[in-house]
Amino acid sequence: MLRLEESVGALDVTSRLARPRALAVLALVLLGAAWAARAALPALAGALAVAAALLAILGGRAVRARVAGGIVSVRPAAPFAAAVTRPLAAYGTAAVETVADARRRRAESLARGYAARAGAELPSWLAPRTTPGTHDHLRRIVLLPVGAGEPLAVTAWLPPEDDLEPLRRALAARLA
Repeated sequence: MLRLEESVGALDVTSRLARPRALAVLALVLLGAAWAARAALPALAGALAVAAALLAILGGRAVRARVAGGIVSVRPAAPFAAAVTRPLAAYGTAAVETVADARRRRAESLARGYAARAGAELPSWLAPRTTPGTHDHLRRIVLLPVGAGEPLAVTAWLPPEDDLEPLRRALAARLA
């Protein structure tokens, strides 16, 4: 789910991977299982009820990004994670990144860190596998830095049916 709101001086983006209805159905299934297990297995029933409550409270959290006044501010979906605020001039382009791209970038970063510390290449048995993953089809928009540094994720991981191109174009226009 992706929502893009453009105004004269700002661009607000809200995105979440999970659909609220799907989360509600899953929470109801967990509550039903807790209700069914309440007499025979009260500990399991309590755990299922707590899982349903946490799913309802934390499962639908959204990544919110705001671009205004030359500053990009991203509030991640993680409950206690701090918001990231950086100058927009530090980024050159907006790009679509897949889970496979992010995994490859992280593996290369770990290999460079190992080589810097150990003075040798990362052993093949320690390197992550390059086989395709289950969620490689998920995508997100990232801002790529001008120099060295990590990209800044502006959206949550989204399925292919969500069109990311209008947002990528809007961000690219603000970066130019």
